[in-house]
Amino acid sequence: MALWRVIFMGITLVLLGSALYPAGYVPQSFTRDTDLYPTPIQTNAAFTGLLSCPAICLFSQHRRAELVTSLLASEEGSRQQDTGSLPFNTTLVTISLAYFATCYLTRVVRLFRPSSERANQWLRVAPVSLMWRMYEVGVRSNFKSRILWRLWRGFWLTCIVLSEAVYDVGDSTLWEISWLAAALAFGTVRLLGHKRDSSLSGEDTWGFGQVLALILSALPLWSFYTTLQEAMHKPLSIEIASTGRHNITELDRLEHSHWFGGLVGFLFGTALTFIGGTLYTFLRKMVKSYLKYEHSKTFGLITSSSSNVLWAAHEDAQNATVRHAGAGKAVVGAGEEVLCWDLKKGELVSRWKDKDCVAEVTTVARSHADPDIFAVGYRDGTIRIWDSRIASTIVNFNGHRSAVAVLAFNDEGSHLASGSKDTDIIIWDLIAEVGLYKLRGHENQITGLHFLHPKSKSARGRDQDENDNEDSEAFENGGNARSSFLLTTSKDAKIKLWDLESRHCVETHLAQSNGECWALDVSPDGSGCVTAGNDGELKVWSINMPGLTGNSLQVNEEAEQKYIKERGSVYRQNKDRTIGVRFHPQGRYIAAHGSEKAVEVWRIRSELEVQKTLARKRKRRREKLLTAQRGNVNDDMVNGDDVAEDLATADVTDVIVPYVIVRTGGKVRSAVWGRGKAGKALQLLSANTNNELELYNIPTKNADKKKASTEPPEYNRAFAVDMPGHRADVRAVALSSDDRMLASSSNGALKIWNVRTQSCIRTLECGYALCSSFLPGDKIVVVGNRNGELEVFDIASSTLIETVKAHEGPIWTLNVHPDGKSMATGSADKSVKFFNFEVAQETVSGIEQTVPRFKLVHTRTLKVSDDILSLRFSPDSRLVALSLLDNTVKVFFVDSLKLFLNLYGHKLPVLNMDISYDSKLIVTCSADKNVRIWGLDFGDCHKAFFAHQDSIMQVAFVPHNQDGNGHHFFSSSKDRMVKYWDGDKFEQIQRLEGHHGEIWAMAVSRTGEFLVTASHDKSIRIWQQTDEQIFVEEEREKEMEELYENTLTTSLDQNDDAGEDKTEVVAAGKQTTDTLMAGERIVEALEISLPDLEAMREWKQAKVRQANVAAPDRHPIFLYTNTSAEAHVLSVVQKIKAAALQDALLVLPFHQVTALFTFLQIWAEKQWNIPLTCRILFFMLKLHHKQIVASKTMRPMLDGIRRNLRQALQSQKDEMGFNLAALNFVGLKVRDRGSKDYVDEATWEEEEVGKGKKKRGFVDVA
Repeated sequence: MALWRVIFMGITLVLLGSALYPAGYVPQSFTRDTDLYPTPIQTNAAFTGLLSCPAICLFSQHRRAELVTSLLASEEGSRQQDTGSLPFNTTLVTISLAYFATCYLTRVVRLFRPSSERANQWLRVAPVSLMWRMYEVGVRSNFKSRILWRLWRGFWLTCIVLSEAVYDVGDSTLWEISWLAAALAFGTVRLLGHKRDSSLSGEDTWGFGQVLALILSALPLWSFYTTLQEAMHKPLSIEIASTGRHNITELDRLEHSHWFGGLVGFLFGTALTFIGGTLYTFLRKMVKSYLKYEHSKTFGLITSSSSNVLWAAHEDAQNATVRHAGAGKAVVGAGEEVLCWDLKKGELVSRWKDKDCVAEVTTVARSHADPDIFAVGYRDGTIRIWDSRIASTIVNFNGHRSAVAVLAFNDEGSHLASGSKDTDIIIWDLIAEVGLYKLRGHENQITGLHFLHPKSKSARGRDQDENDNEDSEAFENGGNARSSFLLTTSKDAKIKLWDLESRHCVETHLAQSNGECWALDVSPDGSGCVTAGNDGELKVWSINMPGLTGNSLQVNEEAEQKYIKERGSVYRQNKDRTIGVRFHPQGRYIAAHGSEKAVEVWRIRSELEVQKTLARKRKRRREKLLTAQRGNVNDDMVNGDDVAEDLATADVTDVIVPYVIVRTGGKVRSAVWGRGKAGKALQLLSANTNNELELYNIPTKNADKKKASTEPPEYNRAFAVDMPGHRADVRAVALSSDDRMLASSSNGALKIWNVRTQSCIRTLECGYALCSSFLPGDKIVVVGNRNGELEVFDIASSTLIETVKAHEGPIWTLNVHPDGKSMATGSADKSVKFFNFEVAQETVSGIEQTVPRFKLVHTRTLKVSDDILSLRFSPDSRLVALSLLDNTVKVFFVDSLKLFLNLYGHKLPVLNMDISYDSKLIVTCSADKNVRIWGLDFGDCHKAFFAHQDSIMQVAFVPHNQDGNGHHFFSSSKDRMVKYWDGDKFEQIQRLEGHHGEIWAMAVSRTGEFLVTASHDKSIRIWQQTDEQIFVEEEREKEMEELYENTLTTSLDQNDDAGEDKTEVVAAGKQTTDTLMAGERIVEALEISLPDLEAMREWKQAKVRQANVAAPDRHPIFLYTNTSAEAHVLSVVQKIKAAALQDALLVLPFHQVTALFTFLQIWAEKQWNIPLTCRILFFMLKLHHKQIVASKTMRPMLDGIRRNLRQALQSQKDEMGFNLAALNFVGLKVRDRGSKDYVDEATWEEEEVGKGKKKRGFVDVA
């Protein structure tokens, strides 16, 4: 066996030698780390060959903090660098020493005889003995065929010899070769896994593991030498535990035959090759996991341009007087969140966000009955009811197919009306948490909603007195006794009046004479309304509230009566589209605004002022008549004008007059009146599209002045919330070297943020910024603007240090050199300029002392053929890449500025690019929506793929390779998405959604733990890396599921539209994946519960006749939960949200309705959740009325349900009556024994505040 041991050990040494053979993977010059060693290290060929060994790749290390000094001396000009110590890595040293100790300790262990004998017994004697026993079985089987006998004998003898040879090799070199074998396997996988091209690049560093690997390579050589000497001088004999029955001679003859030895060697080599290839393939195809990035924080956004603003008083005020005296709060939509700002302090009070919602907020409404309840509409058609005290949702509604445009509460706060871009109006019951019905009649987006209350004296300021008769009437009419009419407007230029009791449209008028109707508001007393549209037109309407009151009390009125009457139009000074109109709570002023930077305030004159105006007009008419017909005028004609005109017939321009135009700091998106102290100045709150909130104080009209002043009153901006955000889109973001500060620049402002607290540290004025960067030390920020200037800011002193006129055109890009001593800028003037950072001593004027001052010194200029859009230095400081307007990327040498590579392939200009940490890959993004990955060694395109649905604005690599993610990169686009890519496998890892506008800028942290993005929606978002692992296959499956769900819901909406006739009133429902799944759960519960119910009923009947009857086999879910069938179905139904229950019941087929009615009867009999039972029963009767009436089997079931429900309702009625009587009795006893009575504190405070107000009559709009 010595010969076979020599053969197999020789094969092993050949394999191990290939692990240390220089493959030529490493170039002649390379760098270890760009931050510590920017200068390339020139090496000789011998040392380069050692670095290119695949075996040492396992122990190559790239940690910047662990590099101490360079290994070799490098020359840079006339400067010499001394040879330093080796880079140190604690983990690699620990592993190496463990292997080293294991190799030699096994030699020591083998000196002990017991251990050696035990190992020989288990590894050699026992397997060979087993082989011989199997061989003897074949001998005794007496094969009739000689060929079968030879095959059987050859197979088992081969196994015997092979097992002995494997043991001999392993016994001699097992521990010695394990180290290099691991290095060979993992090092090769690492190389091939990171490089796809023919030039397999090696590693850049030399670690402790490489030295130890070379030392350990001597061990197998020594073992091979000793084994060879042993084979030549003292051949080994076979020692096998004798069984007394095997033939040794035949085995000796076989092992000395050359053909058998060759066969064994061939089989062994083939087996090793197959096992190695299988292991390599498995490692290559092993599923790779990535760390997930999630949206962490949002800041820089004060208000969105898609939502309105509401004014609210402070809840923490102790009484009503304090609440009315302060500046109050502003409730605005900001992206997918609702923010509450303190207007006086400019601080964020609260933030309302639903983690399950990513849609943008489109409208916000406040309840009149409970000021802490808000309704928020979203772009995906959902509505959420929020409680501001706990900042959480109470109810969720989903009924619209597109964005919710407007919301309105009724005065009682029990109902909510919502209008959407899908032209539908839905009435929601907030108490029952269901949608009552959907009103259809408009042909375009709904722009205005308002409840009318004909039985109340005032729509917003009435007393809250209610009696039992009104409550009973409200219950009978479905809660609409006090909210029986709804006024709506739409972009179809129509205004409609809806009767909510009869659920039909009462009147329809043309709201605007030219174009669309964009806004609606009703006066506080409900006597009139104003609609706004194009050309600055405000149309005034009178509302016949007494007529509506009579209509609500009459039945089958035949006479046609008009409740809405046009009174006339007034026109704004600005002739653009009016998008908002608001009545002041006192009813004296109207605010209207368009898309410009102004809010126009109109005043409603008092009755006395209108009479004086009419008198002046009559006087002018008489004077004109007397002048025109001096001789032909009789007394009747002159005295006819003396008759006082009725105020109701006065022209609307005599009643509503312009008061003041408030000029705002930005284009107004929404404006609302604040409720300040009585008798003080008016408060007007505006939310502007430039991401700011402004509160203006407007003096009221002083009626005591004898002479009316023609000058408009002087208003002032009292408070503003503008510091926590930019006024324009953020065009560039940059992170400091320690990732603690963020610089964001826009048109006119540079802001420095604390990344941890998201607070604005500094705000500096600058030009139209296009790019920015921190300089080394993180104390200075350089900004390139559109005027071709470089602005240098000192963060500590918040001053502008220097302004350098660097280019003749816009500076689109700048990049700091890796050595931290210089920078380069690229501009539209087709030039690249290089600047050095210097600190010069300047003399202060008037003082002989000098002070240091930072300066940018221009050193070199590179001219190219087209505009430069992006510029990047390679981390090894060797190359600089430029992207031009001609769709190409040019790569130059930094030292000589000679052209190195031309990268062609994009069809549109390359907007941005980045270079990987090892200077091997460059990724480019373009306006053609494609991303391309190039190799910087030969300029070949590794991969080009379609990445986004719109222009890709920026790409960025992860700056390091600590977790093997150095070739992972991010891309941001105008399609509002950020995508995470694997640059080695060319796969999309993750898709980050959250922005509601085009993403202009992106920055990745130095640690790679988070990235920052800035968007057109004025928000800055932080995406944090989590510990959660994700897999590419799972992400693809999630995307496919989302696509399927979106397609399914879209098809369901289309089917609903096709199936419904164009009636005014339809059911308020919307099928979603949640409702479909809820319906499937109900069907599943019915299918497993009905058989169990029948089985248990039969078992109980049989148990009456025979007590020892065995229980039937039940479904495991009933055994696990220990519940009955009816309880299980009820629990499933109760878990469904009330708003989605009706849509879930629509999924049930009719054959399941009988089973459902069976359980409804049981619930009614046991009085389980009677409200839910009644709701399901009534809905199913309404839905399947014809089929249920035609069914003979369901009539007895319905009779039983009716009987049980009547009994349950009667018992609840008796209980409520008993409780009411007891409460009345207790109240009488308390009133008789006490001297004080209970009052409503809130109502009492409001009445006390209003006692001091002077009552004064003003003319109604009507």
